[in-house]
Amino acid sequence: QPLYTFGKISSFREAAGRGVRASEAAVSVTASEVVLQVKQAYSGALLAGDIREFLLGLKEELQRTLDSAERRFEAGSAAVTLGDLYQLRAFVAGLAKGIADADQGDRLAREALRTLLQLEEGARIELADKKLSPITTDVKNVAEYERVAGEIRPEFTQLREGIKARE
Repeated sequence: QPLYTFGKISSFREAAGRGVRASEAAVSVTASEVVLQVKQAYSGALLAGDIREFLLGLKEELQRTLDSAERRFEAGSAAVTLGDLYQLRAFVAGLAKGIADADQGDRLAREALRTLLQLEEGARIELADKKLSPITTDVKNVAEYERVAGEIRPEFTQLREGIKARE
């Protein structure tokens, strides 16, 4: 006499397939997180370089202004006071600190890149881009982003497949 399973075997097979797809989606989530971390470190290194270059240019301008103000003060001009000179010197010193902070940020971002890319200790990283470039995009409404996220994000795929496997 035949043994009837009333679709249990095919249901278990389908549940197992969905479980596999849920696990594959979990791997995609991890891969996406790693890609995001690498992009963040790369952008951080570019940003630190841009900030450093900006501050260096600003420091040069401020130093020229300080030199001019010192010459005027020594010439006895009433337009420049000793307080003005002290204030300009403080600004130049503050910019030097900002430049040092930008250098530290660049080192940290490059170290993070080196770690994420699993390069050997002390490996020199050359960035393909020299500075950040603006990104232009067509901004859509929030509902459109929610719909697309529900379709393509691996977290949602993992959730859908896990729920269907459980059913």
